[in-house]
Amino acid sequence: MKTLKLSIAALVFAASLQTSIAQNQKVDLTDKEIPMTFEAPEGTKVSRIGTSVYVGKDNFSLKLNKYEHPREQALKDLVASTFSFEKLMGKLEVIEQNENGFMAKTTSKSGKVKYLVRYHILIGGKTEIKIQEQSKYGSDGYSLEDMQKMWNALKGAEYQTTL
Repeated sequence: MKTLKLSIAALVFAASLQTSIAQNQKVDLTDKEIPMTFEAPEGTKVSRIGTSVYVGKDNFSLKLNKYEHPREQALKDLVASTFSFEKLMGKLEVIEQNENGFMAKTTSKSGKVKYLVRYHILIGGKTEIKIQEQSKYGSDGYSLEDMQKMWNALKGAEYQTTL
């Protein structure tokens, strides 16, 4: 009887894992001229408006911009420049970071708290993909949990760094 209860518990746990996995889809941005794939919530839409690519559904929304630099760039310099800019906008508290970017909490001079993600991919030294959360106009922004989902998607992304 004890083995049966453990087996049922294991089946329930496995089913719950399957459900959470099924709620994601692989997003491939290659056809938008961005050599990158990552996991996003099921039903996520991808669109291109001008030079920006938007990936989103509900509280998961990223904006990607591609820049061609005339000279070779260093990834650490791109990230440092973005960090410096964001710090000028208000108090910046880094929650998590890696060589490509950071997730942070900002507090404006008026005391308003927001969470943000800034992520860079450098391809061939001259092509930069800059990724950030898409602004939620008319709202207080994203929750920490929402931002963590976007950050984790980017950390787990597969992308090409050479031409």
